[in-house]
Amino acid sequence: MSDRFDMFLLQDPCEFAQAMQTTEQALYDQEKAGHLISVLPSIRECGRVFPGFQQRLQLNAALHRKAIALYRSRGLDMTIYWDFLRTRHAAFGGATGVEVLLDLTDNSALRELPPHTLAEVFLETAEEDMHRATS
Repeated sequence: MSDRFDMFLLQDPCEFAQAMQTTEQALYDQEKAGHLISVLPSIRECGRVFPGFQQRLQLNAALHRKAIALYRSRGLDMTIYWDFLRTRHAAFGGATGVEVLLDLTDNSALRELPPHTLAEVFLETAEEDMHRATS
């Protein structure tokens, strides 16, 4: 998929805030409110970074917020959620969590699910992934 690089791009807070046309403080407020995630980069550079897919207009923001709340309710770092989002899942027809949140899957059965059913599948798959990640 040609958008793959963009979907998994990580940006520092300044770059992310500029792309969102907001301030860094507003960005941190959105993160604190559970609307966005930031993660520690795999190479321990200074500070957290924001996954760029969250800037996309087609983001299923309501489902993203529910998943953030789910991970937070288990006391888990958003890096575990980020790992889930980048992984291909059989329940998504081999698509990643990001592709599901951006409605970029090629799986017609998944795309045709009613929103509440898609949310159930997404959150159940996230729960299974959390269990594996923390076992």
